[in-house]
Amino acid sequence: MGWYHSHPFDVGPHSNAFLSATDVSTQLLWQISEDAAGNPWLALVVDPLRGVAKGKPEIGAFRCYPTNYTPPKGLAPDGVSWDDERARNARWGESCISYHQLVRRRACGLVAADGRRVCRAGQQTTLNSFAPR
Repeated sequence: MGWYHSHPFDVGPHSNAFLSATDVSTQLLWQISEDAAGNPWLALVVDPLRGVAKGKPEIGAFRCYPTNYTPPKGLAPDGVSWDDERARNARWGESCISYHQLVRRRACGLVAADGRRVCRAGQQTTLNSFAPR
């Protein structure tokens, strides 16, 4: 389950599929509420202008970290470490330490950026599958 919205900003060097501070607040409220009910909640962000320019959809899937978790310093939502915090924030937004990206790999389903399996195609996810290690 989840929600989606678009970031129709100008086409630049990076995708605009990221979570803003408002998006993080919205996602966290729903995530806490729905996860407790057994419905892992996910945020999808579409960058429509970049998608049109590239000729293929530009979509990001995200989950927020639990509020008591602090990711490693310099880590971006895609699991890549950045030495330049300003460059990382320009790419992923000022709230990038609050969420992580889910990526699709082959036909195995959604996988977190660090390689943890979130779900297999056709199977229900579990709440623990989204929790950081």
